Amino acid sequence: MAVWFSSPAEHTRLNRDCVVAFIDLRSAFDVANRDVILDQLVDFGIKGNLLRWIRGYLSNRTSRVFFSGALSPLRSFHLGTPQGGVLSPLLFNILMHRLLTSLPDIPGTTITCYADDICVHSTSPRDLQWFLDTFSVSSSHCGIIVSPDKSRIFTCRLPQARPVFNIGGTVIPMCSQYRYLGALVNIWPIVPARAQDHPIVQDLLGRLQRRLTPLQWLTNNSSGTSIPVARTIYIAFIRSVVDYLSPALIQLPRATLET
Repeated sequence: MAVWFSSPAEHTRLNRDCVVAFIDLRSAFDVANRDVILDQLVDFGIKGNLLRWIRGYLSNRTSRVFFSGALSPLRSFHLGTPQGGVLSPLLFNILMHRLLTSLPDIPGTTITCYADDICVHSTSPRDLQWFLDTFSVSSSHCGIIVSPDKSRIFTCRLPQARPVFNIGGTVIPMCSQYRYLGALVNIWPIVPARAQDHPIVQDLLGRLQRRLTPLQWLTNNSSGTSIPVARTIYIAFIRSVVDYLSPALIQLPRATLET
């Protein structure tokens, strides 16, 4: 049966030989190696006061927990980027840049990365396993821990013909569908373009409608909701879903997005 691989990373024809790996990172932001981040900043040409300022931002970080009226003692953290920090996503992406640029360029194998969401598409199971082995070694050098039990392998192959993949000796489970960057990765029957919307668009419309319903209730309620408040809710609760899925939407034809 002809199928499409509906992924935010790629909207491509998926044949029986193709295999996709969705790699999960364990506590990615919490265990990011600060020394590797600083080293990569030096490679980018960052130096002087700016480098010292970022080093100070990452150093001597402490936190404590307030629960049921009690405050825990301060605890120091020597790994990770500060949670909630404005710079933290950028610094983590710098770490991921170091990791991804250290990986081999394998023909027929492509990798898509958005923060700690990683998708690898390969036309060869042997090449994919080679890539996973290299990724495991390179990630450990960057202080990143791969979680094989939460990672997944997606393929159109029949169960009896599916190869086994592993990371660090641990087998990666297979899956028949996976949600990546908010979009459902699945096997869809090919239908004429006019017969129905693209599966990614269909899924997005359903989620947006569910989020629009409470906003419509708030704006139509007799008490009313001011326009600034409604706009804030829209940006944080509705528009953010579209923004997060933009890597997938930007690759779809304009006619598909009219809906």
